Amino acid sequence: MGSHDTDRTMSTPGRRTAGWRSHRLLVVSSPDAAARGRAVLLDDVSVEIGRPGHVAGPLALADAELSRRHARLEPEVATQTWWVRDLGSRNGTHVNGLAQAHAGLVDQDVLRVGGTLLVFERVELEADAALSPAQEPPLLGPSLGMQRLRGEVARIAGRDMPVLILGESGSGKELVARALHERSGRSGPFVAVNCGALPPDLVESELFGHVAGAFTGAAKPSEGLFARAHGGTIFLDEIGEMPLAVQPKLLRALATGEVRAVGANQARTVDARVVAATNRDLRADVEAERFRGDLYARLAGWTLEPPPLRRRREDVLALAALFLGRLGAPTMLEPDAAEALLLHRWPFNVRELEQVAGAIAVRAEGAPRVLLDHLPPELRAPVEVRRPVAAVSEPPLSLTVRPDGTPSAEELARVVRHYQGNVAQVAAFFGRDRRQIYRWLERYDLDVDALRE
Repeated sequence: MGSHDTDRTMSTPGRRTAGWRSHRLLVVSSPDAAARGRAVLLDDVSVEIGRPGHVAGPLALADAELSRRHARLEPEVATQTWWVRDLGSRNGTHVNGLAQAHAGLVDQDVLRVGGTLLVFERVELEADAALSPAQEPPLLGPSLGMQRLRGEVARIAGRDMPVLILGESGSGKELVARALHERSGRSGPFVAVNCGALPPDLVESELFGHVAGAFTGAAKPSEGLFARAHGGTIFLDEIGEMPLAVQPKLLRALATGEVRAVGANQARTVDARVVAATNRDLRADVEAERFRGDLYARLAGWTLEPPPLRRRREDVLALAALFLGRLGAPTMLEPDAAEALLLHRWPFNVRELEQVAGAIAVRAEGAPRVLLDHLPPELRAPVEVRRPVAAVSEPPLSLTVRPDGTPSAEELARVVRHYQGNVAQVAAFFGRDRRQIYRWLERYDLDVDALRE
C-alpha cells in the first residue's frame, strides 16, 4: 500500500478510533494553492517531491522553485524511520532550516523544498480516541492534537465531574475551560480565579465568602466565588499555588458540594462544576507534600492536556493568519517568513504567537504580504543566515558629515557626490544658502561637474 492523500482526520466526526500508528507529511504552505492543507499518509514505499509531469502522486506540486525531481522520502522499515534524500535539486532540501542531502526525520520536523513548506508528523492515536475535526472557537487549529482535544472536550463537557487541565504557560488552558463551560449546558456563569494571585490570608474568604466582622476589614458580608459560580463553572487557574491550609476546605467543597463562609455557622450548598489548571507537576508536588494527594485525586476526575505549539506545528501558520487578520494586517506570508515562524520553538505557545503577530502587523503596515524582515530579529535568524552576504552599504551621510558645521574639502566633496551635483540639495543638507555652497566650492577649488560624474 503506497503513500496517498488523506483527510485531516483519522475518523468520522464524532466517532472514536480503534488505535492507529503511522506517519504523515503535511503541506502547510505552498505556491500550489490546491496543495495547501494536504495531508499525505506515508506507508511503506518511497514517494517523490517534484513538479507535475516529472513525479506522480500527491507531492507533485505546482511550485516554480521546485526542481523537476526535487527530493525523495524513503522508509526504513526495520527501524520505522523515514529519510528524506535530495535529488540534486537546484535550491536544495532543508530540514529544520539546514540544507540536507540525506537526513532522518522525526516528529514535527519542518521541510523546505522550493517555496513549499511541509511538516513531518508521527501519528499515534490511542484506542477509543475521540476526534473532532470541526474548528469551533475558542479551540482553533487543524492539527490532530487539537482535533483530539476538541473531541475530549465534547466527550466530557456535559458531565459534572471535575476536570484538571495540565499544560505549559500560554498553551490555552483557560480557553479549554471556557469551551468546557460553553458546551456543558450549564446556565450559570463562568467564574475564573487565579489562585496564584490571591493573597494567602484571603484565599478562603475569596473562594467561600465571609460574614460581616469575620476578620479585620470584613465590614460587609461576601458570598465568595464558589457561590457566584452557582449553576455554572468555577475555573481554578494555577491550582498548584493553593495554600495547603485551604486545600482541605476545597476538598470538602468538591466532595459534598457545600461551602462554609469564614465566620459562618452553617454551610450552604453550591452547584458549581470545578475545572482546575496548572503548569506544575502536581504528582511531584504530592510526593513532596506540597499538595494534598486526596485533593489531587478528586480534581483529576478527568485530565486534559492542550498540546504545546511546538508539538502541533501544523497550526502555527493558520493561527498566525487568524491573528494578523484580526489586526487588519496581510495574512499571506512569503516562504522565508512562513519558514521562520514554523522553526521557532514558541516557549510561551499561542500567547507568544499572538504577541509576535502584533509586532508583525506594525512592521508590515501597508505591505501586500508578510516578509521575513517584518518578523522580530530573533525569529528571523535561522532563515536569515542562509541569505547571501550583501555588500556593505555606506552609513547615512549625517553620521559622517556634520550638517551644522563648516565642512572640509573632503566632506563637501562627499556631500556633492551624494546629491549628484545638485547644489540646492547640498544647501538644504547644510541648512545654508546656495551662494554659501558656491563660495565653499570656490575656496576648495572643487568642480561640481567632475564630482557629479
